Amino acid sequence: MDTTKWKSVAIRVDVYDKYRKYCRKEKRSPSDQLEILMSEAIAAKRAEKKEIAELKAASSNDRVVL
Repeated sequence: MDTTKWKSVAIRVDVYDKYRKYCRKEKRSPSDQLEILMSEAIAAKRAEKKEIAELKAASSNDRVVL
C-alpha cells in the first residue's frame, strides 16, 4: 500500500460494523463515504463559524453608545 496516499484508522469493531452497513446502504466504499462525511462536517463547521461571526457583528452594530 502506498503510505503517501492511504492511511489506516483504528475504530472500535462495533462502530466499524455499523459503518460498513451504512456504506453498503449508500453504495459507497468506506474510503469514499469517509471523504463525504468529512467534507460535510468541515462545511458545517465553517457555516457555523460564519453564522457566529455574523451574529457577533450584528450585535455589535445594535449596541447603543451613550
